[in-house]
This record gives sequence, structure tokens and C-alpha cells, in this order.
Amino acid sequence: MEKKVYKYSDFGQHLRKIRKLKYDNIKEFSKTTNIPSMHLYEYESGRIFPPIEKFIEICKALNRTPTYMMTPLLDMQKDEHELMRFYYDNDVREILQDPEITNILKFALSCLQLLHHTRKHSNMEGNIIDHLTFLKDKLFKEDFKKLK
Repeated sequence: MEKKVYKYSDFGQHLRKIRKLKYDNIKEFSKTTNIPSMHLYEYESGRIFPPIEKFIEICKALNRTPTYMMTPLLDMQKDEHELMRFYYDNDVREILQDPEITNILKFALSCLQLLHHTRKHSNMEGNIIDHLTFLKDKLFKEDFKKLK
């Protein structure tokens, strides 16, 4: 008999993986979040997606950002997912010791600041967004190659 694949299966698998890193069993996680175990089983199976207030409780209990928890549902390339998981699974202080990564982050933040100011003062943000997208793709490819 073939296993049924649900709409939120990718999210459920991701949730289960992250939950198991911090909580040995679902009952312990249930007590921490005040979410019934049965609901957590449904989330982890991918049958349903948690309501926003329960989703936030899950994020808090797992000490993960909503964006990180949503990565299986985001429209990102595979290498971007892997790079994001690498950064989340490692100590940020250790990562920031690498001057190359620190410089990339400083540059990216400067670009975001420039984008913010440009959007405030003109309608030319499309060109800057195109440049940032190109730059992001290049940085992800080169940064990802270094990790392998």
C-alpha cells in the first residue's frame, strides 16, 4: 500500500526533524507549546498546517524563525535551502568569524539599505531589485561552492 502524501508533507517532515533535535518525544513538545499531541501529529504528518497562533508557539518552542520553519514551502532553489539550513544549523558567532562571510553580509545589508532609500525616493526600484537578484544568485552559488 502506497503512503499518502499530504499537501504540507514537506513542512511536516521539516517540523518533525527540528522538533526531534530539541524534544525527545511529541508529548514533551506538547506540554511546552500547549498544543495537543494529536494536533502536533497532524502537523508533522502534513495533513494540516497549524493556525498562526500555534505556528508562532511552535517557532518559539523550537527557537526558530517563522521563515526558517517555512523554508520547505518557500519558492527557493535547492542550494538556497541547503545554505539556509547550513547557517541555521551552525553557531552564527562561529560563522561570523569568517571575514568573507562577514563582508558578504555587510554588502547585502548595504544593498538592502540602498533599496529601501531608493523605494522611498523614486520608482526605480525595479532596476535595483534586478541587480540584487543577480548578485544574490552569484553570491549563493559561490558561497555554496565553498561549503562543499
